[in-house]
Amino acid sequence: MHGVLTASSCLDNIGLREDVYTFSATAGQLLTVEMSSSAFDVFLYMTGATGTILSYRFSDGVSTERLVLIAPSTGTYKVEAEALWPPPSSEPNTGPYAVTISAGAAGSPPPSSFDNHACGLYPIDCNTSQSARLTFGSCTLSDGSFSDFYTFHGVVGEMVTVNLTSLSSTYTRPFVALLPPQGDPASTPYGTGTTVAAITKFKLTSTGTWAIGVSTLDTYALGNYTVSLSCTDAQACMAPSIIENPQSWALSAGQSALLTVNAVGTATMHFAWHSVSAPYVTVGNDSYRFQTPALTQNCGYFVVVSNSCGSATSMTSQIAVTPGRRRSVKRGH
Repeated sequence: MHGVLTASSCLDNIGLREDVYTFSATAGQLLTVEMSSSAFDVFLYMTGATGTILSYRFSDGVSTERLVLIAPSTGTYKVEAEALWPPPSSEPNTGPYAVTISAGAAGSPPPSSFDNHACGLYPIDCNTSQSARLTFGSCTLSDGSFSDFYTFHGVVGEMVTVNLTSLSSTYTRPFVALLPPQGDPASTPYGTGTTVAAITKFKLTSTGTWAIGVSTLDTYALGNYTVSLSCTDAQACMAPSIIENPQSWALSAGQSALLTVNAVGTATMHFAWHSVSAPYVTVGNDSYRFQTPALTQNCGYFVVVSNSCGSATSMTSQIAVTPGRRRSVKRGH
């Protein structure tokens, strides 16, 4: 939709020129509203089916703003397309603009920790980046700092890296957090820095809608930034499987032998070697060297191979020990 704000356009309750658009949405739908203008700084405002304020953003030097959120209920929604500066300000407040409104299919609800529809939820795809700006129209956290939130569909086992880079001298000490579909923000990974904050190679613990929180450690810091999301596909977790068991030996007393096992499975695998006559021998790798007892004593060894997906126990290696020849000593009178 295209429109023009003029000197005769309606004024809102704080004196800003505006045009008003309404549309219907169903609870759970993903709502995306975008406004752009090359003539003035835009102020984009949305109220819900019950008349409550859902979200707003203003450009302050940026020609495009976007609101993205989940419809909290079924009904009629209102979008107010406004110029940021009121008359008789010397700043431009009239001219052409474009507004797009889309209501997608119902999707996953936002993360429970940020189920606050006054905060925009902006979709971000894996292996992409987005540039935006923290403004007075961004979500305000309980400590007074401003924040934006980006959502993506994550799969358990995926490895993700998030980078937040400040592009403005006024946006100091960036802070980025990764929030799971269900969970407490205090227990989630985060990164901080002087100009760059990062969460590196975090393995997702559940499947669903994850959120990236973009904020700052300085309460009133504002400015431009870029946030990027990199994802590595989850690999199927495979429990260990033993394809070659430790071999059995026939040895003389005092000889040493090397037991080996060949196992496959998802890294990292752990090897615990056991004796049938003792509860525990040693934790090592896929081989174990031992020395047979000095006297005749048959014995057996086995290994338990484990990883985060499960474990496997080898067959027992049977060790047959032949006694060494005793040395006779002739006693004198």
